[in-house]
Amino acid sequence: MNIHLHNGTDENLVARVIKKLIEGGSIKNTYLAVDSSLITLASSLYPEIRICNMKFQQEPEKYIEETKKWNCERLQFFSPSYEVTRKMVEKVHLAKIKVNVFYANATEVAEKYFNKCLHNFFGLMLLK
Repeated sequence: MNIHLHNGTDENLVARVIKKLIEGGSIKNTYLAVDSSLITLASSLYPEIRICNMKFQQEPEKYIEETKKWNCERLQFFSPSYEVTRKMVEKVHLAKIKVNVFYANATEVAEKYFNKCLHNFFGLMLLK
């Protein structure tokens, strides 16, 4: 499950979401997409929490570095703001970070991202 708690999310909401996920038994099948300012809080509430960093999402190089800095499991490129390149994906994969691409609203766009991002799919699966 992918739960987005966007920039400016109240810390109490983060705590309530994590509590509900733990109570419902779905915390291990979930990752939170949050600004890196909320990672410390989320990790203090559940140390094994899986995080998709969202800070600097519209600035790809800063975004990759911020995600690496926080040792996040994944990032989600914001493709409407820039072209996701194979080089960007390879850089992220080398850091053992999974890539989500947002978004593909047409078949041609989905095929383009499939060709760029899934060229290393089996190698990525081995990183789990």
